[in-house]
Amino acid sequence: MKTRDIFLVLFMNFAFGAAFISAKIGVGEFPPFLFTSMRFLIIALLLLPFLKIHSGQMINIIIIAFLGGGIHFSFFYLALYSSKYISSVAIILQLGIPFATILSVIFLKEVIRWRRLLGIVFSFFGVIILIFEPTIFSDLGGIYYALLAALSMSISLLFMKKLNHIKVFDLQSWIALISCMFLAIASYFFEQGHTEVILNASMKGWISVVFTALVATG
Repeated sequence: MKTRDIFLVLFMNFAFGAAFISAKIGVGEFPPFLFTSMRFLIIALLLLPFLKIHSGQMINIIIIAFLGGGIHFSFFYLALYSSKYISSVAIILQLGIPFATILSVIFLKEVIRWRRLLGIVFSFFGVIILIFEPTIFSDLGGIYYALLAALSMSISLLFMKKLNHIKVFDLQSWIALISCMFLAIASYFFEQGHTEVILNASMKGWISVVFTALVATG
């Protein structure tokens, strides 16, 4: 592996880890749906030039946007909002990979070899170990939301495999736009005090919104 690739992978992992911290700060100042809708609003505005109609593929794109965007991040930020410990949410979200593998075998008839099967077993075994951590029982609400977030993302991956010749930014632009509208509506009906929260938010809260949108998404 080239040195450039190593640094790129390290940066991706840093951004992924930092996303949990910035999101935890953000949902401490903003309601979860409002925070997520603002995040996607920034992304949607930046990716507006990539927004285009993809004939014959829009149904799959819309489903992906709902499942992998609005619904996934709704549960993700609800998990962070409901949890005292970020680590429990981060670990549970890793189940999205084995979930996606299992679903691909069931619905896409993919064949998995013993190495991938062993990896799935270890993934679930790791979560079982986590369950016996005493502090986990104070985070059960967050754990349930994290499981739903992992499941919704894994289902969206099945629909992603049906796409043909869709570039990353093209897909991300639709995910951001649809998720922003979906979450804004959810925030309007399920959360209160939007104006007060926005006016009283600290600089740290706004930085977390921008950071999560630009760095964590990229």
